[in-house]
Amino acid sequence: MEKELGLESDMKISVYNEVSGGLLSGKKELIIGECSVAIPSLQTKCDKPQFYNLINEEGMFVGQVLANFHVKFYPPQQHQKKGGKQTNDNKEHNELLEMFKQTTLPKYKVDIAFSLFGMRNLINKAVKPRVDIKLTNQKETQTLRLADGQEFHANNPNFGQCVHFNNVSLEKEPLFWPFLEI
Repeated sequence: MEKELGLESDMKISVYNEVSGGLLSGKKELIIGECSVAIPSLQTKCDKPQFYNLINEEGMFVGQVLANFHVKFYPPQQHQKKGGKQTNDNKEHNELLEMFKQTTLPKYKVDIAFSLFGMRNLINKAVKPRVDIKLTNQKETQTLRLADGQEFHANNPNFGQCVHFNNVSLEKEPLFWPFLEI
């Protein structure tokens, strides 16, 4: 790399889904999405990982990568492995990984409840509207529909229902808490 990191291009991260079997013989990699990280931003060491948004080929958000990147400069003699022994770089990485594991351990068990009153100012009238609600660390999705007898063709459908998620695990570090997908 150039010594002046401002001259370097961004680092591109691609996330793939490996598919095997079916009509195609062998394995095929399908790209899920990509993100980029500015190399100059990696000069300062960051102890906490960050979320990087994945964007697909159509420019749509498809998820996030939780990662921690850092550029480290090596003197020329340190490029070789040291007889298979653990170098300081591996030790620092393992310490960071252990710290990461500790912060991702569950600390709290909570119940989450909130009210969904309705939707307002939809551009098109909703026909039998439904709302799917999911916490990112739970498997089940809750689906809310309008009660029988309510107006289905509406720009402002009223749900007036309560959503409950019971026994949700929250980690020590709030950065890792689940997202609510509606």
